[in-house]
Amino acid sequence: MKLIIDRFEEHFAICEIFGSTDFIEIDRLHFPENIKEGDVVDYDGNLITLDEVETKKRKDEINKKMENLLK
Repeated sequence: MKLIIDRFEEHFAICEIFGSTDFIEIDRLHFPENIKEGDVVDYDGNLITLDEVETKKRKDEINKKMENLLK
């Protein structure tokens, strides 16, 4: 399952389920240290890994939208 890191609250990461409006809470200890808000991760119930390609794609789309707003 793909998740987007929405925010960190105390010991938890609040994650949006990719392609959905649902959120789940996962203990922050399960995440690699380099994970940041806005990153896309793959989660199989045990292992969480950064999806670098999807994260870059999503950040590029957000930057493009911001540039269009500022025109």
